[in-house]
Amino acid sequence: MTKLTSISLQDSGRYYSTKPIVIVDPPAFDSSKFTLAMIDSQEYKFGCGALNLDSDDTVTIGTLDSNYQDSSPLFRHNMMSMWINLDSVIPSTIVWGQNYRVHIDSAGHLGLSWIADSAAAALQVNTIYDSSNLITQNNWHFIKIEVSQDQLRFGVDSAHTPSGNFNNAGHTMYLSAGNFWDSGATINLGHDSDNASPLGTIFPHSVTQNPVSSYKGINGTIDNFNFTSSITDSQRFMDVWTNWVPESADDYYKNTTPVFEENWDYRRAKLHVRLDSVNNSIGAITIIDSGCGYDSVPKISFIGGNNIIDSDYDIGDSINQTLSTTIMRGEVARYQLDSAGDSNRYLYLIHSGADDGKFHNFVSDIAVINSSNNSVSGLFVKSATEINKLSNNEQNTEFTTISDDFLDFSEDNPFGDPENN
Repeated sequence: MTKLTSISLQDSGRYYSTKPIVIVDPPAFDSSKFTLAMIDSQEYKFGCGALNLDSDDTVTIGTLDSNYQDSSPLFRHNMMSMWINLDSVIPSTIVWGQNYRVHIDSAGHLGLSWIADSAAAALQVNTIYDSSNLITQNNWHFIKIEVSQDQLRFGVDSAHTPSGNFNNAGHTMYLSAGNFWDSGATINLGHDSDNASPLGTIFPHSVTQNPVSSYKGINGTIDNFNFTSSITDSQRFMDVWTNWVPESADDYYKNTTPVFEENWDYRRAKLHVRLDSVNNSIGAITIIDSGCGYDSVPKISFIGGNNIIDSDYDIGDSINQTLSTTIMRGEVARYQLDSAGDSNRYLYLIHSGADDGKFHNFVSDIAVINSSNNSVSGLFVKSATEINKLSNNEQNTEFTTISDDFLDFSEDNPFGDPENN
């Protein structure tokens, strides 16, 4: 995808008394997930846009097509991450699915609640917070959640081991096969309107379950969402990639193509029109914003600015075209659109001639005015052609054939007096 880099004016148009409004179609995007109005082209981490959400917005990233906790043949190594910039730090949901909820409390602690295997865990819902690294207002923060086999790491910015070694810190997820990111489950950003995802405990951890309040979605911006899964790297965070923080939109975790990736790099291009007031046409078009996210040439629409209506032409109407030395006149015999159905039209005239009695022809780039209905404007001539069909009625062939019947070319003078031959 790219920007709008150049534009050419193929037709300057006519009759523009004011500058028209020029609208460039937006780049193609999945409108079933979000609207272009939700894209923030001013506040973004990478690229040229990011997703802006308020507390009631929900955006579905996608539906998982596999069980990403399956133990056959191996547990996967999964990672979900994004950059967030919050307008306000209040209890709110960032991302959720049917078995987990990533949220933030009023102090800026990042929390994760998930449904554990009730047969192995003391609680049906587990909650853990990053107690060391706070999310602050109006700053970009990187959050990442890693699950390897049934072990968990998550955190803020570059500190992704908030409580030391997770293998020895009691952070076993107690997952049965396929309990966390199941096949068919959705990944959603923002508001969980039905509280379909699990509610955890209030920070800090409670000895007894103390469910958090129902969370609205965040007020802020999300960029560079990434969900990556790998079967080959399932050794419980035994490599340096656990400290990965992307440096660009195409910086991939473990150099692996993500299952889901959203950068929201969409922006509508903008054009500026210069009006040629002498000719009442468009003088030039300039790109003032190239936009981004275009993968094809967009449609450009010109709206308004043309308040003059072409005069009508009916059969029998009288027309005229004012030349520099005389006036051409004629009578309308036929009027029709071009066969291509575009804006060009054919005006067929009879009894045409000039006021000075000399031979002249209609010329290009001067309007033909309908004088029968007192029009003050008309169509501009692009070309004039004389249609001469007199030869269709010539009788030369007939005369030649008949002449062979009574002219004797053996005589000395077949056209003279036969008495002298």
